Amino acid sequence: MKIRLMHERIEDYFVKDMIRDVNSSTVISAHIIDSPVFGAITPKELSGGIKVLTLMLKDGSFVYNMSNCGNNCAKWILKIAEKKLWNMRWKI
Repeated sequence: MKIRLMHERIEDYFVKDMIRDVNSSTVISAHIIDSPVFGAITPKELSGGIKVLTLMLKDGSFVYNMSNCGNNCAKWILKIAEKKLWNMRWKI
């Protein structure tokens, strides 16, 4: 994901809620996230799960690999599914 696009997507309230819940982190601005584990981080350093969830929400042109998402992403996958139709792949 291009960093510039990720910064723009961070400003969405739904994405901020996902980051707060999945990563236990607070979005300070489009460029700074406050992580209780790592301190101040950039969107590039967010978890793979958040990156996949954000792409699922904002860009429907991919097939998503759900193995990048942990169990803490499950409720957000369902919430996104209520908003839009998308493709996903489960690797078992």
